[in-house]
Amino acid sequence: MAYRSAKIAGDVDNACLSGLMYGIGSFYCTPDLLQLQNILANFLYEMADHKRIGVLHSTMSYFVACTALIGERDSCSIDARIEMKTNEMLHQIAEQSQSTYLMHHVFLNQMHVHFYYREYWSVAQLGEKYEIHCHAKRALDLYYIFTFGMSSLCLARHTGQEKWKKIGEKLVKAMAQIAERNSFSYEHKLSLMQAELHYLDGRHGMAETLYKAAIISVREHKFYHEEALAFELYGIFLVESKQILRGLMELQMAAKKYKQLGAMKKTDDVMEFMEFIQQSHSLLKPKLIGSELAATKPPIHFDRIRSQENSVVRSDIIMKTAESNRAFLAGDRLSCNDGKSALIVLAELAEEAAMDGKRKERG
Repeated sequence: MAYRSAKIAGDVDNACLSGLMYGIGSFYCTPDLLQLQNILANFLYEMADHKRIGVLHSTMSYFVACTALIGERDSCSIDARIEMKTNEMLHQIAEQSQSTYLMHHVFLNQMHVHFYYREYWSVAQLGEKYEIHCHAKRALDLYYIFTFGMSSLCLARHTGQEKWKKIGEKLVKAMAQIAERNSFSYEHKLSLMQAELHYLDGRHGMAETLYKAAIISVREHKFYHEEALAFELYGIFLVESKQILRGLMELQMAAKKYKQLGAMKKTDDVMEFMEFIQQSHSLLKPKLIGSELAATKPPIHFDRIRSQENSVVRSDIIMKTAESNRAFLAGDRLSCNDGKSALIVLAELAEEAAMDGKRKERG
């Protein structure tokens, strides 16, 4: 409404600013990413035509983040009127121009995308930089609190480093204060963060209860854009707790919800993770994945890439197909002596299944 009113009045600056505000609000609550992507593309054209470069770059950051979840194959075609930039390029522009406003949006969008792809180490690095560059309090900080808090708790579980637990606990308290003022909008986020904290502390019963509470909350309050995330996190928790079949059922639901959202690349990420789980556990039936989501894919081969980050072992799972070497599980798969990733648990389960089979043959 504000955008249209400003356009009718010929107020270009307010029209462009209203377009950016609409994009921000829609990005964090849209039930349809594809529709949002088209709307953002139209805003970008208008901002470029009127040479409103500041709001153009901030809006572009949300368009890029939106496309990262949808995937290039479904992205809008942008013509020569707009010189598209990556979030990394936008970050450089923000630093060079000393634009804390643009830096704020770029940081949040990078953290959002990395978090959804479970790249927790990248989220943590950005989170620490965000505190330095964007220290002023802003309304959107709650998304920083959520993504950095969740990532820190996951890192604490997989690395055993007290640093990440302290950061996670601090941000859980911050989210609790936000949820106290507006439980309708934020109680599901708080439930997910509390679930991760209980999981970290070994209280699996409480963790499972809170994962379920988060799913119920997003459904009751119609936050459909985060329903898929809640199902995915719950599914990963079950898989890592050796409840493989139940975990796969929740992940299947997550994939379905991501597909409804229009996040096709993220849907593929979850589906490929499910395939990997099935291939890693010989007791699972090969056609557990729903027929409406499953697709014929070439054989998958896996390599592990280890980082040099101190005692942390960072494993990025890469799917190699005949067509290309594209990222399979781009998330940070962390493991160490004090914690086990889902991949390690699955490998142990597969080994146990093989040993059981040998014992039965001998018997």
